[in-house]
Amino acid sequence: MWQHTLVTTTDVPAPWLEAVVKDIWNWSVWQADGEAPVLPRSPVRLVQEQSSGRYTVVTAGRFAEMTTTYEFEPTPAGTRVRVAVEIGGLTGFLFAPVAYRRGQGLSSHVRRLVARARAVAGWSDESRSPNTPSVREN
Repeated sequence: MWQHTLVTTTDVPAPWLEAVVKDIWNWSVWQADGEAPVLPRSPVRLVQEQSSGRYTVVTAGRFAEMTTTYEFEPTPAGTRVRVAVEIGGLTGFLFAPVAYRRGQGLSSHVRRLVARARAVAGWSDESRSPNTPSVREN
């Protein structure tokens, strides 16, 4: 099994981020080709853990499965975001290069997620303090 995790903080409220993740069928609007943490050409399903701020996106191929877990924890300054990508299954090792690219693209993926949440909420960068970063890796 292969896994990669990114933890970061943003000033965007957790409900805005959750709304974008839950709208999985519109990811192609804001996500670059080949960057979304899913297996190519595989069925996708979203699992929401009730009232926990945790969402799991599962893509399952014939012999491999990729799981991407999003956790949004409200903080006084905004939201702590944790995204973990995991790949396994009988031939999961064959998809290691795909998983590696998806893992390396997590920072960009989270930046796009934050930007999309801002756009959907109508919250422009001008409305933020110039000293507040939109995404900062921990």
